[in-house]
Amino acid sequence: MNNNPVNKQRVKGYKVFNPDWMCRNKQYSCPGKFEEDINISVCEKGMHFCKKAADCFDYYSFSPENHVAEVIAYGDVKEKGNKCCTDKLEIVREIPWFELLEIVNTGKGCTGLRNSGDYNSGDRNSGHYNSGDRNSGNYNSGYYNSGNRNSGNYNSGYYNSGYYNSGYYNSGNCNSGYCNNGDCNSGDYNSGDYNNGNCNSGHYNKTNYSNGWFNTKEPKIHMFNKISKWTKKRC
Repeated sequence: MNNNPVNKQRVKGYKVFNPDWMCRNKQYSCPGKFEEDINISVCEKGMHFCKKAADCFDYYSFSPENHVAEVIAYGDVKEKGNKCCTDKLEIVREIPWFELLEIVNTGKGCTGLRNSGDYNSGDRNSGHYNSGDRNSGNYNSGYYNSGNRNSGNYNSGYYNSGYYNSGYYNSGNCNSGYCNNGDCNSGDYNSGDYNNGNCNSGHYNKTNYSNGWFNTKEPKIHMFNKISKWTKKRC
């Protein structure tokens, strides 16, 4: 079975070039027509392009130093995934960077790539005003946040500078739990609030592994329903 059937119709698309208008060791110019007497094969032989402008940047860096142009394949065309190749390619016009940003984003005022939210300088955000990537919340400088104003990554809460927090105002990591939120923790793995130690399920503790309130010393381990002489040193 031929996984790359030949299309003989005119196919419109987009192509990215190096700053010197080179691509795969071939010199191009804009506008211009180029032909190759070959049997085309995607990723191997032929002049490559994508039907969607955003798909081009799966293969090129998203940089205004590169040239991006509208192209038309008027020869044989084969497709594989989001990539096409042809033996006859016309470069129609160069796309100005400001216009390209409108093409590759559905949000408004974005300088990043594939954003459906507005005013993002990062990539693939559905929220707004994000400088990080893949955020569904707003004003995040980190990545994969569903909450707002996080500078860390993978947070579902707000104003976190750590990682994997579902609470609010955490500077540590992996805080969650109490009322579905572990808030204002500077340590890690806390399910309570206002802790600056680690692995606390209580509140306002300045130690580790406490399930109480206002503790400054790490509690002894209970063994066989009795208090032992040992404490935990690490999570």
